[in-house]
Amino acid sequence: MSGTVIDRSAGVPIDRAWNSWSQDRPAEFVFLPLGVSVTPFASSSKAGPATLFAMSPSLRLGPRTVDGDHVDVELELGGTAIALSYRKPDPFSLCGYWKTVRSGEWGARFWMGFALHCESGEEWSWDEETETAMLKIGPRLVAVRCLPAPVLITGHPDTEAMVRELDERGYSYAGSRRNSGRTLALRFSLEAAADGCMLAAVGDDKTDLIKKLDAMAAEAGSGNADPLPPMHTGSFEGAFDAVRDTVAWNTIWDGINHRRHTCLSRSWSSQKFNGFGIWAIDLLYHAALGASVDPELARENLSAVLASATPQGNVACRTTGNDAWLDRGHPPLGGFIIWSIYLRLQDRSLLTAAFDTLMRNFDWWRRNRMPNDAGLLSYGSSTAGDGIYKGTKFAAKNESSMDNSPVHDEFEFDKDRRTLNGFDVGLNSLFVLEAEMLSNMARALGRVEQAEKLAAFAEEHRQRVRRELWDEKRKIFASRFCSGAFITSLAPTSFYPLLAGIADEEQSRHLLTALNDETLFGGAIGLPSVHRSHPTYRENVYWRGPVWPPLNYLVWQGLRRSGYLDQARGLAERSYRLFMEAWRGSRSVPENYDPETGWRDGQADTDWFYSWGALMPAGTITTRVVDGILCLHRGEQILMRTNVAGRITHITLDDAHFSAVLPAGSEGEWIEFPAQRDVLTASLDGRPLERSDSGHCRLGLAAAPSGKTRRLVAVFA
Repeated sequence: MSGTVIDRSAGVPIDRAWNSWSQDRPAEFVFLPLGVSVTPFASSSKAGPATLFAMSPSLRLGPRTVDGDHVDVELELGGTAIALSYRKPDPFSLCGYWKTVRSGEWGARFWMGFALHCESGEEWSWDEETETAMLKIGPRLVAVRCLPAPVLITGHPDTEAMVRELDERGYSYAGSRRNSGRTLALRFSLEAAADGCMLAAVGDDKTDLIKKLDAMAAEAGSGNADPLPPMHTGSFEGAFDAVRDTVAWNTIWDGINHRRHTCLSRSWSSQKFNGFGIWAIDLLYHAALGASVDPELARENLSAVLASATPQGNVACRTTGNDAWLDRGHPPLGGFIIWSIYLRLQDRSLLTAAFDTLMRNFDWWRRNRMPNDAGLLSYGSSTAGDGIYKGTKFAAKNESSMDNSPVHDEFEFDKDRRTLNGFDVGLNSLFVLEAEMLSNMARALGRVEQAEKLAAFAEEHRQRVRRELWDEKRKIFASRFCSGAFITSLAPTSFYPLLAGIADEEQSRHLLTALNDETLFGGAIGLPSVHRSHPTYRENVYWRGPVWPPLNYLVWQGLRRSGYLDQARGLAERSYRLFMEAWRGSRSVPENYDPETGWRDGQADTDWFYSWGALMPAGTITTRVVDGILCLHRGEQILMRTNVAGRITHITLDDAHFSAVLPAGSEGEWIEFPAQRDVLTASLDGRPLERSDSGHCRLGLAAAPSGKTRRLVAVFA
């Protein structure tokens, strides 16, 4: 082993190797290839039990990047708050700065430190001369130093044993003092070190490594790190920052399946799912969110959800460390999400990787979820696997992703057909959309005949939904029994026909009336999950009343597709305000919201930092590609238009500046900024650009002579 480099990262790029990978310890940093962890901990006389700062609302998760280059978090215990900031000078180095923000007790009675551990069990040793902890694993060395130097150094079998000792014997116990151990704890009292820094580095030569730490110490000192500049200012300020931070904080390492993905929430992965939890529709949303901040993460999230495809054909509803729900699918949204990401990234490999799996899933729905051969779909539970609830009504409700929604209450589970005895309007609308998006994907992949068949099916199913799921009496789309009668409850899924191009002009007008009717879905707070006059609305339990981000997001998309831009902007503004009240107040990302007050804690089982919560502000800036022209929108305002083909990255845009990296390009390309009065100066790879005769805000672009990417910078009047 001494000559072998152990790599547990399964191909994670080296610039992401140091990161907060742990599912239940967001403040812990791990160098993933070696399985080396640096875990902050604290012990307080006032608070009682020691802590490794597990995921909880007592943490304030600050701004951070997905790659871990910049991570800020505020740790709290017993009224003492410590700001902890991580920065990476290079891929193999890590600096952690701590600063006492608030003292809840005398500093001599509050101890903190960093627990150093290696997954494979190698022992750390403390070098007195250099005041550095060292670890050798294969040919690699890891070195950790703190400024000021630790007051106490203790050795333990693991971090849990260290915590037990703190709880049982107190912070002043010195019986475990030693200079080596599988877990080495570098400990301080806040009286001795209210502020300081931790330095870690990986290398192959001890002398070089010590010199590197010396240089890092000279540069770092004991001050705090610079803040992360805002990504998004002006209208809808902070929306992009919130999406980035949410995705970054919930992106973890799944050590069971050896993959990176964005989890539902860190709390759920560790506490509910025994190591990992993949819900199909959640990971699709996470891919869409990830695409706006890290294209590679979008691919990884898509890979995680597509990997749950079953031999029967469906993409499994849920797979976790506890069980797998193979008998169920999740609403067919994969085509829409992946096609949207493709339009953003222009990467054909996304379509190639996903299309066949999505087609098998599409065909599975047609074979297994059309009771009575009526041509309309129902939710159900097949015979596959041994997942909890299989073959029950609750399993069929799980398939909708709206488990306890009142829209399921009136249905019964048909054990012979293994579906509910009714047709769901949301499911059938999304199935039309799925057929349309799969048709787009097939055409882009050159499968013209298949594309035409899918387009024909989409239109046929579109007409069927328009005709058979429209409740003429209530003037709204609704779910109905197989026997024909409509159910009484309504959900935002009644507006999904707008997203699938189903609603005709007259139906759309009635839908807008329902959307604004305060006895149905209108009001200052976003769309409730059941119409406001329904008896279950006041229950405010999960899908029985609360406002849910994915429902608001899909209705917003439908309004945009149907051309109701003012209404779409209004919904986006309400969603943004609702989200930002929680975000700016406590940096929380609610799973859902109380439909009356907007508070996230209106029910006990709502998660406080849930990934799809970022769908609420995500609808404020979008991209569209029409006839080869890429448009960047804020609401309905066009911020940028260009005919540049290919991937545009590193975009920075505010009221005064624009910068981006463009692909190599060709002659005749241009970029313009319709929202700006004028472009004062602009350069491409440092060479000045002239404004086009077509307008003061349009720039003509030259191709890169070497075929490399180009960097564009513009300054606005």
